[in-house]
Amino acid sequence: MIKQENILVGIDGSLYALNALAYVSNNFNMQHLSINLVHFFPRAPAFFTDIRKPDYFKDLIGNRYQEWLNSKREQGEKFLSDAR
Repeated sequence: MIKQENILVGIDGSLYALNALAYVSNNFNMQHLSINLVHFFPRAPAFFTDIRKPDYFKDLIGNRYQEWLNSKREQGEKFLSDAR
């Protein structure tokens, strides 16, 4: 029996990541290979997470941080969907 191989490909939304995925899919026997995708997105800008800011600023910026986070998650999900 032939062993099933697993490959983890990190996806960040770049052309380089798509090229890496294309390389794997074009150069390996897909019958015996399982490709797992993981998406990485950038860390939040420092002004969202600066703990030295006053509490009232954190309250004001909290919603913007959540919007930024949701936007990055949506972008990641779209990219993973396209990569599949």
